[in-house]
Amino acid sequence: MAGPLYVEDRIVGVIYTATGGKTATYPQEARDGMELLCRAGSLALTNMVETGRLSSRPIAWAEKTHPLGLGRASRDFSENETIKQLPERSREVALLLCHGQSNKEIARSLGISAYTVKDHIARLCKRLEAHNRTELVQRMLRAH
Repeated sequence: MAGPLYVEDRIVGVIYTATGGKTATYPQEARDGMELLCRAGSLALTNMVETGRLSSRPIAWAEKTHPLGLGRASRDFSENETIKQLPERSREVALLLCHGQSNKEIARSLGISAYTVKDHIARLCKRLEAHNRTELVQRMLRAH
């Protein structure tokens, strides 16, 4: 199975996964997993471009609009029902987390310590029954 990676509404790569030799139609669970993998990869790449760790040179063959809603126009997660129900500071942490920021980056943005950010993320994980920050973002984005 294959899925696209996007940065700024442009396809910048493709993720391929092994299927274990199955030739039939992929089950919905596998398609959902690929969609989440592509979202996570796209968020990570976008973060790398925004922080200067990766060049954002235009790619001529990548002029498509992002079908999963990760482009510039849809980067506002503040209308997400799951996130809207959170207390104010947790909501701020959740929004920055959904944008792919690290604990240190979130701490700098909010003027709090990285340990406080870690505590917020731990409480969010407990609240949304997630085992780690990746699963937490997945749960918040899925509700978007």
